[in-house]
Amino acid sequence: MFTLRTHRHLFAGDSHSASDLGEQPWSKRASVTVLTVVTCLVALMSEMLIGALEPAAHRLGLTQVFVGVILVALVGNAAEHSTAVMVAVKNKMDLAYGIAVGF
Repeated sequence: MFTLRTHRHLFAGDSHSASDLGEQPWSKRASVTVLTVVTCLVALMSEMLIGALEPAAHRLGLTQVFVGVILVALVGNAAEHSTAVMVAVKNKMDLAYGIAVGF
């Protein structure tokens, strides 16, 4: 916490814009459409995750609180953590740090 508050400039990556990469920014309509579709897909995937974990948790005798607080959090963040490790291996530490900390 101390490092992130007092030495924030040491962990900040270089700022980039879409024009730096030669890309055109999306219109508001396209952005909202993509955000809506992705939100629906994430909700669907979350339902599938819970549907898969429910029978296993019931067979193992796990409580709903344990499943909701511990198990779903671990399984849900597995992709985030693996992405952070993969970009760290590619020596993109500012991105890996940002993913791991949640910036």
